[in-house]
Amino acid sequence: MTVPITLPKIDRQRNMVVDVTYLCNYSCNYCRWGSVETPGRIHHSLDSILAEPGDLEAIGVERVVLSGGEPLLHPHIIEIVRYYSRLVDDVILITNGWLADIERVLMLISEGLTGLAFSIDSIDEAVLVKTRDMTGQQFARTLTNFEAICEARLEGQLELELGVNAVISAENASVKDIVQLLDWAQSNNLDYVKFNQIFDDGFAGQHAPNLLLNEEHASQLNSIAEHLENNPPTILSNPPIFWRTMAAMLQGARLDGGSCGLGNRQAILFHGRYHFCAWIDEPVLGEVGSTTTATVDAARGCFGPASASCKTGPHCHCLQSIGHEWELLD
Repeated sequence: MTVPITLPKIDRQRNMVVDVTYLCNYSCNYCRWGSVETPGRIHHSLDSILAEPGDLEAIGVERVVLSGGEPLLHPHIIEIVRYYSRLVDDVILITNGWLADIERVLMLISEGLTGLAFSIDSIDEAVLVKTRDMTGQQFARTLTNFEAICEARLEGQLELELGVNAVISAENASVKDIVQLLDWAQSNNLDYVKFNQIFDDGFAGQHAPNLLLNEEHASQLNSIAEHLENNPPTILSNPPIFWRTMAAMLQGARLDGGSCGLGNRQAILFHGRYHFCAWIDEPVLGEVGSTTTATVDAARGCFGPASASCKTGPHCHCLQSIGHEWELLD
């Protein structure tokens, strides 16, 4: 496979993830925010979403990723996009597609949106019925919206980074499903497909244990790695080592937290503080309104020991760059 001369923006920019809402109009079986019984399903207030300009400068944020829940449900999403577009190079929004019609997307682009990440695990309706509890109407509308956006970009009607975020579960951990999704992305001229391993934060294990990966899936994941080695996709996606790492974890290996790649490129905003991820409580890059280059440098200096001793697991794939290579223990 041809190695790009420079890394794509998704892998070289300093990112900050902001969850703007925990409400969602889909009911993915492995996600707590799809269940109306989950406490905390609210739209976050603007004062907890809009980071201070000085904080962003101190952290060096170049790319803000608006996540959720479904960000397009937030009543102030236009204002949120507009705010961040004036402070950083790129504003990316992750969406399940139901509300992502071309008119709404064009409106957001006019306010500064520079990218969309399509949240979809397969283009096989039967798989999505089992993983996301999607109806035929949802499936059709999602793909129609995604493909209309792709076509508009191809025709030069809009400029937008376009990619896919996909969760690997027991339902799509096969060469057939992965190749099908990659082929769809390539045929629609997307920029990347990023796969993340399903993890159980307590919700999936209770509501959809059948979707969790186990040791029996290791051979399937190794088959995916072998296929991608022999048939490298033309689109940016997780390398074969990603699939082999997942297989090794299912067979008992553990991630080495010291090889975490978030230290110099990642931040998330929640509870009034800038964290590296949701699983490392300390250090933090700083408090909202009082983050400086000194607090950022100090936190990054302490990140190595903190990550080496943190709880690693499948959740640790989600914020890593697409090409990140973990080292394994055991």
